[in-house]
Amino acid sequence: MSDRIPTPHPLPKKPLVEAIFELRWALQQESQQHNQSEGNDPGFQILLGRFYDKVSHDFPEPENLPASIVPQMMTPYVVRNRFRKTKNGWPLVQLGTGILSVNDTESYDWSTFKPMLRRAVEILLETYPQNIAPLTLSQASLRYVDAIPVKRLDDDKGLLQFLKDYLHTTISIEPLLFDEPSLADAPSALAMRLNYPLEKPHGVGVIAFSSGLKQNIPSLIWENMVISRQQQVPQTLAALDSWIDEAHAVTDRWFFALSRGKLLETFGGNNEL
Repeated sequence: MSDRIPTPHPLPKKPLVEAIFELRWALQQESQQHNQSEGNDPGFQILLGRFYDKVSHDFPEPENLPASIVPQMMTPYVVRNRFRKTKNGWPLVQLGTGILSVNDTESYDWSTFKPMLRRAVEILLETYPQNIAPLTLSQASLRYVDAIPVKRLDDDKGLLQFLKDYLHTTISIEPLLFDEPSLADAPSALAMRLNYPLEKPHGVGVIAFSSGLKQNIPSLIWENMVISRQQQVPQTLAALDSWIDEAHAVTDRWFFALSRGKLLETFGGNNEL
């Protein structure tokens, strides 16, 4: 197998479950009597009306989520309102106390996802009532969740062998832990998360593998994510533009580097440079 990364390209059979861009801003603690997980977003109600007025041209289907009937201070960083392009359809934009997200599923394509999330960020910056409270962005993340049936390529491979053969990732455990040493290669479930420091953009890159189900089919859940927090988070639209491009470059590289070879071919991709 080549050690060179295929050129990123659209995949007709992509394993994507969901693409998620999320932006958070700092909340105010109302008093020391409140639990530290609680926070107040004094500009939210005005933001909600202004935001929907701007976003409704592209996302005309509003939806109130269960959190919307709970006091705001009890739902920090929980989405309360959802705006869809079509009823019950995707993609969608979500807004909550201290949080904005843009989500897509099977219809995802970066050429349309990036302008969509950029516009959502632009509207947030335009409509947040900073005369009531300052808008200080505190976290930005770009996350991709994929699901790959573990028997997609070989009925006899377990989770660890599948990772090694098709995702170029080796995990091993000491066989002496077991009376039957072969059990070391056959875990019944998997949950692994690796965090790596990033310089471009400044933040953390996350690769996570876990066992799970997709449409009731045993699958390997694979996540690639970039997260920036506090001082690492850009505060202007131009700087966020750069962050978005840099974060996507990381997730794209990791996806194609790890899936190159037979697995990428099952997604309808090619291994050409």
